[in-house]
Amino acid sequence: MLTDPSQLLVLACALQFLQVPGMIIGQRVLAWGEDLSRLSPTSRRLVLALGVGIMLYVCGSGAIGLLYPRAIVTSDVGRALCVLQAVAWSVRALLQLFVIGPSWPLHGRWLGRSLAVVYSSLALSYSLICWLSFAARASL
Repeated sequence: MLTDPSQLLVLACALQFLQVPGMIIGQRVLAWGEDLSRLSPTSRRLVLALGVGIMLYVCGSGAIGLLYPRAIVTSDVGRALCVLQAVAWSVRALLQLFVIGPSWPLHGRWLGRSLAVVYSSLALSYSLICWLSFAARASL
C-alpha cells in the first residue's frame, strides 16, 4: 500500500531513472552538440562535468533508495536525504515549468512537458515520503 513510505520511495527512485532517457533524447532534440561546440574548451568540459555529476547523483541516489528503502524512511539520515530530494526535485520542477519549459523549441515541447510531469511527480512523491516517514516517527 502506498501509505507505506518505503514502497512509495521505491516508486520514486525508479521514476528517477527516467532522467536517463530524458537526457539522451534531450541532447538530440535540443542539439546540444551544436551548442557545446560554440563554447570554449574549458566551458564545454565544465558543462559536460556538470551533466555527468547530475546523472551520477540522480542515478546513485535512486539506486540507494531502491536498495535500502526501509533504512531510508526509518533513520534520521535517511529522512534528511528524503528532505533533500523533496527540495531538489521541487526546485527542478519549478525551473522546468517556469524557466526552462517556456524556452523549449516547438518540436521538443512534448519532451519538456514530459520532464515537467516527471519532476513534479518526484517533488510530490518525496514530499509525501517525508510527511509519512516523519509522521510514523512521531507516532512511536
